[in-house]
Amino acid sequence: MNYWSLARRWPAMCRSSSLKQFVRQESTGNDYRVIETVGTERQFDFEPQKAETLMQKLGLLYLADRNAGNLGVVGGKNSYALVADLVRLERALIRWTIRQLVRVYGFEPVVVPQLLYSDIMTACGFSPDGQRSQVYRMVGDDRVCLIGTAEQPLAAFNIGETLSMEDLPKKYCSMSRCYRAESKHTKENWGLYRVHYFNKVEMFAITDRTLSDQMLNQFVDIQKSLFLELGLHFRLVDMPDHELGVSANKKFDIEAYMPGRDVWGEISSASNCTDYQSQRLNIKYRTVVANEETDQIYDDMFVHTVNGTACAVPRMLITICEQYQTREGSVVIPDVLIPFMNGQTVIDKRQTMFAITDQPNTGQVVL
Repeated sequence: MNYWSLARRWPAMCRSSSLKQFVRQESTGNDYRVIETVGTERQFDFEPQKAETLMQKLGLLYLADRNAGNLGVVGGKNSYALVADLVRLERALIRWTIRQLVRVYGFEPVVVPQLLYSDIMTACGFSPDGQRSQVYRMVGDDRVCLIGTAEQPLAAFNIGETLSMEDLPKKYCSMSRCYRAESKHTKENWGLYRVHYFNKVEMFAITDRTLSDQMLNQFVDIQKSLFLELGLHFRLVDMPDHELGVSANKKFDIEAYMPGRDVWGEISSASNCTDYQSQRLNIKYRTVVANEETDQIYDDMFVHTVNGTACAVPRMLITICEQYQTREGSVVIPDVLIPFMNGQTVIDKRQTMFAITDQPNTGQVVL
C-alpha cells in the first residue's frame, strides 16, 4: 500500500472499532518523585539575575514586552528574537547535541516536515481540537497543523510498515522548529521559558514490545550524560499519572535549577508510549513463531515507541545563562561548547542595537 492510499484511508482507520483501547498501567502514587539530584549547586556571592535580564542588558535578546520594543506588534505576545552571541550559543548547543547523538549514541539524523495532517497529530496523542489544544492549524486548510515537536513526524516516519526484528531498534534524532499555542494561564508566561515557537533536538526510538522500558532508561541516561557534560545542576523526576499525556505509559522529567528564578524548571522529558502510537499508525514488527495448529510461522505485533528531549533551546539558554552568570553580568560558556563558538569562552560584549537601559519606557527600542 502506497503512502497516498494509506493517507486517504487514515481517518476511517483511526475510527476503526478494531483499534484496541489503550490502558495505562497504574503507578504506585500520584506524587512527583525525585529520583536523584545531579551536579553541584553553585553558591553565588551576588544576587543572580534572570537569563532574560542578563541577555537584554547585553543586547542579545529582544522580547515582545513593553520594556524591549515593539516585537509584539510584529509577532504577538511571547515573540522573541535572539541576537549575535545568543544565536551563536543556540547553534553551538544544537550542533554539539546532534554530534553527540549521532557519533556517540548511534542515532540516525532526520530532517522532518513541519506540517502534518491533523489525523497524524491525533494518532500521536496530540489533540488539534478544543480550547486547550496546543496545536496550531493552518487557516487555508485546517486539516494541516504545525508540529509541536519532532516526535510527531518521527512517529509517522514508518507509518503502515511491518518491520523485521533485524530492523529494530530504530533510533532517530531531529532538530526542528516547534510551534505550540501555550496557554496564557501559566506561572511562567514571560520571557523565554514558555514561548510559541522554539528549536528543539528530539530523540525517537522504535523497539519491540520487550525492550521499550530499557530504551526509555537509555534515553534518560543520554539526557543525564549530555547535561553533565554541560556542567549543569539538575534533578531527575519520576512523573505521576496525572502529568502524563494520553500516549505516555511512563515518563521522566529532568529539571534544572534556575538560580535567577530560584526554581527548578523542566528542561527535558522522556516517555515510553508503548503501542499507543503504533496501533494508530499501523507500525508492526514480524517475529518467527511456530504454531502447529495453524501452520503459521510468524506473528505480527505492534512496535513500541519511545521519545525524549535532547535539547530544548530556550530553556537550555535560560539554564546556562543563569547557572554560568558572573557578577559583571557576563556568561561563561560551558567547556564542551567552546569549540563550537570558535574558541569564545565568555559572552560579555554588549550589542547596542537591541540593548535595554534603565531609561523610562518610550515604547521604542532603546539604542
